[in-house]
Amino acid sequence: MTVAARSGTPILFGALAVAAVAGSAILDALGLTFGECPFAAIIGLPCPTCFTTRAFLALGRGDVAGAFAVQPLAVSTVILLVLWGIASAAPALRTVSDRARALVRQGRRILLVALPALVALNWLYLVLHD
Repeated sequence: MTVAARSGTPILFGALAVAAVAGSAILDALGLTFGECPFAAIIGLPCPTCFTTRAFLALGRGDVAGAFAVQPLAVSTVILLVLWGIASAAPALRTVSDRARALVRQGRRILLVALPALVALNWLYLVLHD
């Protein structure tokens, strides 16, 4: 993959995050819903992504605190993707020092290790607050 193709990736992910929130609001306005989660229907517990649509609807209304209360991991992910896209689109922010690049690489490694724990903690939160 070329450098030019990679540099557009954050902008694409940021745009997709915004589109997911907007799409949820549009589906809600049209009265279209997804129904009950199959995992929750069979197991009796919410899945790790349960309530994401509700969280996106709250974000669409500007209720960030309410969205976090419903699905903290999905909301955090959307906000980070949007910020990543904005930062990548801003030319002044594209030129970063070697130290900053090293911190980003280290952050990626930490995220890869921490991601399963974040998903598990989010799932525990959803189970306890269901």
